[in-house]
Amino acid sequence: MLALLLIVAAPAPVAPKPEWLKGKVELVGTVQSPQLNLISEDGKRYELAGDLVPELSTLQGNVKLEVQVEREREGSMLPRVKALGYHIEDIGFGDKPEIDMVKIEGEQVSIVVDKDKTLKLSDTQVARHLIGRDGAKVWIVGKSTSNGFKAWRVGFLLPAKNAATPPPVKEE
Repeated sequence: MLALLLIVAAPAPVAPKPEWLKGKVELVGTVQSPQLNLISEDGKRYELAGDLVPELSTLQGNVKLEVQVEREREGSMLPRVKALGYHIEDIGFGDKPEIDMVKIEGEQVSIVVDKDKTLKLSDTQVARHLIGRDGAKVWIVGKSTSNGFKAWRVGFLLPAKNAATPPPVKEE
């Protein structure tokens, strides 16, 4: 009976609290066993896990990220964190892009930021490159003009359904 009371009275395990880590990602390991690491600004390394790993892996290099994580493993091994969300702080050249889904309606290419914000793209080389990629998740850099959103850089995070991920595009 005493053991039952101790089990009932024991505090419930505390769920890990999400936190934000700033840094860069790098792909390590082998072709058969790849691993994506987050290297924080203070130089600590974390193994990234979770559903966001495929799109985060497209952001290797000098891309500065802020990743919301939940710790899964501590100890002497490389700590593992589950990626819950992220923001791109700098995609290069000081550019902070939007992260959005491509929407095609007839000849109009738009980027759906959220339910309240849609960017209708001006006719540029970058916008034309997005035709036929309805539903792709992209990062995009540009500015609003009287003729719509003029995009000059775009990169693919997730391809449109049944399409390969194309390389980033820059307006000439």
